[in-house]
Amino acid sequence: VYYGVYTHSSREKAKMFKRLILPMVLATFISPFMFADVSGKVGVMSDYMWRGQSQSMGDTSYNLGIDYNHDNGLYGTAWMGQVDFGDEAEWEYDLAVGYNLTVTDNLSLGGGVIQYSYNEGYDDIEELFVNASYKNSSIYYYVDSDNSDNTYMEFTHHLAFLSDVPGDFYVKYGDFNNGDDWAALKYSNMVAPNVQLSLHIMDGVRHGDATDSMVLAMHYLF
Repeated sequence: VYYGVYTHSSREKAKMFKRLILPMVLATFISPFMFADVSGKVGVMSDYMWRGQSQSMGDTSYNLGIDYNHDNGLYGTAWMGQVDFGDEAEWEYDLAVGYNLTVTDNLSLGGGVIQYSYNEGYDDIEELFVNASYKNSSIYYYVDSDNSDNTYMEFTHHLAFLSDVPGDFYVKYGDFNNGDDWAALKYSNMVAPNVQLSLHIMDGVRHGDATDSMVLAMHYLF
């Protein structure tokens, strides 16, 4: 949704410009990424849960992601997954570029931009973000590039004291500027070579809503 005194023509030009920004930025970093570590994963989730809300109406969602990481701190990601909002949108496409600066062995700081696109029905959305990680904890803060009043914060903590248990445990907490928040416990483990199993348990479980509050996912890592 655009605000202001744009004409129809200027709005279309603005939309086209927005759609080109992130791919152009990503292309700028292609050269250094040619010598970077490249990884990815493909798999299925019982529900595509994003920021505490289902993006697939509780149904399964297939997805694919590619990550590029360079030793100098630059990185780029590309991701696509199935969505279902009850309309014509079927696929979401995300592109992100960012930079992480290692300050000390325990502290890193970073920032970047992420773009969300859909095959039908929705305009592209860009968010700017900053992040900080200290030991086993990290925090990300996002701001909508079109409306700075739309913000979101997410905190993740790795439960390292459970190191005797196979796999990794994380607690996650997200908070929107409108006061909505959510929390979850995440578990992930390599159950076979290159095969990762993960489970998200949302805070809705506390209210007896276990069926809609648990997400099981399996991915092949490459």
